Order: sequence, then C-alpha cells, then structure tokens
Amino acid sequence: MKKIILLLNLIIFVLISCTEGCNVKGIEVSQEIIDGGDMNGIDYCFLYKKALDGDSSSIKDFSTIETFEGGFIYAHGVYLIRLIDRVGDDYYVKTIKGINNRQKALIDSYINAGMDIYETYYTGNGAKKYKSISDFWNKHPILKDEVSE
Repeated sequence: MKKIILLLNLIIFVLISCTEGCNVKGIEVSQEIIDGGDMNGIDYCFLYKKALDGDSSSIKDFSTIETFEGGFIYAHGVYLIRLIDRVGDDYYVKTIKGINNRQKALIDSYINAGMDIYETYYTGNGAKKYKSISDFWNKHPILKDEVSE
C-alpha cells in the first residue's frame, strides 16, 4: 500500500512539474497552470516574476487570483507559499493590507491547498521546510493573523 501511495505521488509530481512551463527566478512553473492563466487572460509567469521581484500590486494580484479551480488551486497554492517565503511575512502582509474578507479567505484556501500538495511532494525527503499546515502557520504568525480574521 505504501508503494502505491509513493507511486501515485510520483505520478502527480511528474504531471505537474515535468512539462514545458517556465522558470521564474529558479522556480519551475507548470505548463498546466500557465495554460489555465492564459484561458483567463493572465500571464501567469509574468505576474509571478513581478511578484517575486517584490512589486506590491503584483503580489496582491497574484495572491488574489480568483479564476482558478480544481487542481489549479493546489498548484497555485504551492507557488503562493514560495512567494511568501521569498518576500517574507512582513513585506507580504504589508502588500495585502486592505484586502476584503473574501480575498483573505481566498489566500487562506490557496495556502491550505498548497500545503496539502506540498506535504505530498516533500514528505520524507529531508528537504521539507514545513512539517504540516499548522507548522506553516506557526512559522508565519503575522500572516495567519492577517488572513484568518
């Protein structure tokens, strides 16, 4: 059973990460999420690069994309977590100040979905930054206070 779960995790990882995609500041973005952005008029890689560069309006726009559903939510959540790690809690929270409760809930759902897939991909490989979603929130208390109001 454990081997089947590991095999399924590997298949999911390959499907998401081993496509054309783009490389944004060392982060591989899957072609599927790029295509999902394109279908909704979003240049995902361009927006992500600007957000990773610290552009506050791009961080806010990237964090509150409302057009994703299904599996895209999980992948976007992983990219959002990586963005938060890159720009830091203080700066990230400063850039999303003033968002409405719906947007806060959206960010919270993206982070939770991203942690679900993050845990699947990185469990047991020794390179995992967070042990669980509660570990993520414990390491990001300022952010938790901001989006969990």
